[in-house]
Amino acid sequence: VLAGLENTSLILGGAISGPGGLLFSGYNSSVFMTGTNSNTYTGLTDLSYGDVYLILKKTNAIAVAGDVWVGKGFNVPGGVTVLRPNQIADTAKLRFLTNGWSEHLPVLDLHADDAVRSVEGEADIVAQGHKLIVGTGNASSTLGGFSNFSYPDPQVEKIGRGDLEISHGLYDLTVSAVEGSVRFNGGDTNALISV
Repeated sequence: VLAGLENTSLILGGAISGPGGLLFSGYNSSVFMTGTNSNTYTGLTDLSYGDVYLILKKTNAIAVAGDVWVGKGFNVPGGVTVLRPNQIADTAKLRFLTNGWSEHLPVLDLHADDAVRSVEGEADIVAQGHKLIVGTGNASSTLGGFSNFSYPDPQVEKIGRGDLEISHGLYDLTVSAVEGSVRFNGGDTNALISV
């Protein structure tokens, strides 16, 4: 399903099912996934073409069951906002794509904890005092970008036997590792590690 949006808010309050995915493109727009029934569609949720924000606020239900791609498009990429816990399925891969300009990174805005299989790419992480849990299914992840200084330190919890590589730019990041390894690749990271 393709939705081209411009200066629009789209509310998807029902359950979406099937093997296909969703592609949202456009400018200055938001897509809200709300309601009480889980979305079970297994295809890609693609926000890589434009300034579109995915706002996840299902009540006790999964908003996104498949993988999510955010960013890349135009000069101002979009983002994902998690307003309630466990909106993204634990089996999902979260991928941030950039156009090569670090001042225009996709946004991951966490108002609640959420767990994903893996994360890849660079994002502007706004933690709101919550954490991103990575590594379900023993998957490996690579994460870089910038953390937003106006909120308490962003937290990443590494679970499973996979690796987590922190590239550059994640300041005041707290990383906890239950299993696997955490590596740092880049000179401008300031992180607190607990194992």
